[in-house]
Amino acid sequence: MGVGRRTVGLSDGGGHRESRRRPAIDVGAYGPTGRQSDGQTEAVSQPLVLPSIPLPDLCKAGTSMGLAGIDLLASDDWPIVRQHGLVCSMGYAALRDDFIPRGFNDPANHDLLVGELERALPLAQQHGVPNLIAMFGNRQGRSDAQATDACVTDSNGSHRRPSAPV
Repeated sequence: MGVGRRTVGLSDGGGHRESRRRPAIDVGAYGPTGRQSDGQTEAVSQPLVLPSIPLPDLCKAGTSMGLAGIDLLASDDWPIVRQHGLVCSMGYAALRDDFIPRGFNDPANHDLLVGELERALPLAQQHGVPNLIAMFGNRQGRSDAQATDACVTDSNGSHRRPSAPV
């Protein structure tokens, strides 16, 4: 089975990501690509891009291709990736059917989402997962400003300005 040209997320292991177009790879062959590493940790998004390949097989293939990590895995999958010498470079705090549309832009979701992150953070640390993904969510008729303001509201309901990058 071949995968056509697609955007692949690259991570340096510290949470810095960029997207690049990469040539097709034959994931069915599970063999090395012969391509030299450019010094960055390369990650494949297994659940969304390669859902038909069992995770242990994907880990073996990734290791043979020189990949260092796999993105977008649930906490149950993190130990499997580690057993193969890889890291889950971006993990899900929880799996829900409404993961993308239900986000922090609606204050009604804050308790649920913060609870998911609070439960997942210790597990992520235990399994060496440096990043968890959280969603902004669908605006559902809110303006950009309203949705953004909802995302920077603290647990007491008061607004706080995001800190400037250090």
